[in-house]
Amino acid sequence: MDLEVGSSRREVTGSDASLRLRNAKVGGNVRLFLEAKDAKAQGWLYAGANAGRDFAGKWRRGLDLKNAAILGDVDLSGVKCRAGGISLEEAEIQRDLNIRKGGSGHRAAATHLAMAGLKCQGAADITGLKLPAYPRPAAGRPDGAVIADRATFANKLIVAELEASARIPGRLDLSGSTIGELAVSYNSFPLEVDEEKEVNDKNLTAEDKKELDEKSLKTYGIILNRARVDKLSVFRTSSDNERECRYPQPIDLGFAEIKWWAFREGEKSESDKAADYKQLLLGDHNKQRHTFSSIEQNLFNRGLDVEADDIHKAMRDWLQTQGNDTFFGRWKNRGRFLWDSVTRATTSPWRLISVVVLSTLFSALCVFSNPANIGPSEEGLTAHREWQADRVPPNTEWGWRSGVWMALRFHVPVAVLRARGAWAPANGRELTVSLPYLSWRTARLSPEDYANFVLAVHCLIWPVILIIASRKFFMRLGK
Repeated sequence: MDLEVGSSRREVTGSDASLRLRNAKVGGNVRLFLEAKDAKAQGWLYAGANAGRDFAGKWRRGLDLKNAAILGDVDLSGVKCRAGGISLEEAEIQRDLNIRKGGSGHRAAATHLAMAGLKCQGAADITGLKLPAYPRPAAGRPDGAVIADRATFANKLIVAELEASARIPGRLDLSGSTIGELAVSYNSFPLEVDEEKEVNDKNLTAEDKKELDEKSLKTYGIILNRARVDKLSVFRTSSDNERECRYPQPIDLGFAEIKWWAFREGEKSESDKAADYKQLLLGDHNKQRHTFSSIEQNLFNRGLDVEADDIHKAMRDWLQTQGNDTFFGRWKNRGRFLWDSVTRATTSPWRLISVVVLSTLFSALCVFSNPANIGPSEEGLTAHREWQADRVPPNTEWGWRSGVWMALRFHVPVAVLRARGAWAPANGRELTVSLPYLSWRTARLSPEDYANFVLAVHCLIWPVILIIASRKFFMRLGK
């Protein structure tokens, strides 16, 4: 059957849908599938004679509601469009959009669902949608895909729930959309297609792998690039290994703004475990610093500092895998690995503080507590004309406390700016290191050379400690 509302045939050129409601304005609800029992209960004509059949269930060449304005609900549950898609592009729905399973278990079927630019003020539930796997989904084609870029779902978009989920063999494109709550599940996106096209990454160049990943993202999975989502609910699915959970993939979270996350399994909902976020990000082949930073800031703002640090470490680990196809990139990542090793991926200064403390104790007890390493300073020679440059402080005046103070002067650079005394590390002498039951000397390094080396190293270490320690303070300022 063909029905035109709101346009002439000439104006709808390019659309061969069985039902055309382009540019139509509907003051109430739109419902295109009615089960026989409901028709009979409502006293529809011929309902008694045709009690075993459903009404208006098949629209062979699809439904075209592009640019329609509907003041009530739109219920497309159970409709069958075997040779065409469902188009809701640029439409406005003031209440709910429902594409659920019918009471008799019927799923809505179409070649694709197009909702680009749709504005839905209520909840959109598409858990009853089943798209065909053939023809195979491909980048740039709508087959097997839900295309809802630049759409607005003011309340929620439910792709999956506890007992039901849509079947989308292609992509769910929500790029640039604004969504109140988005609920998705692993079950909506079968991975058989990806497994059949599995490629050994070792045989690919970095450019080939990037091109393959981009093509995959445009064909399968969830695209949330530049989307704004108030809450993302992810239904985890347990795998054969009870310790593992499956997450929707592939997924593109590039520059998406997500205010709240919820990982659900059964009736339980969690959002505090860093492992959930990291497992979900494994399916993102177009990772961005922004994605990691957004999740990190979200956890940090909720007081989950340890989990936020785990996400930051995951970002640093990912960065070490980037750019290794060039000589400069490999060396940069080696330096990044060393940096992350001593700073715990820039999340904690305690390793560097431990280095400062241990080196200070070593200098204090093993180097500067030994009077043989100490000589008159310029101030001391000026104040005491009778002293010679090779003078050694007497043991009664120089002990471990004096050694600790001398060590602090060179291990805490700020102290050396104000510290003045009659004694300083000696110049022109052998460095003597005194360990328990062991003492050794070296003529290659004088006590003054050792002190200057220690001072130079700690002038580099302390700014790093202060920057890392203040990192979370500035994160709080950025809330």
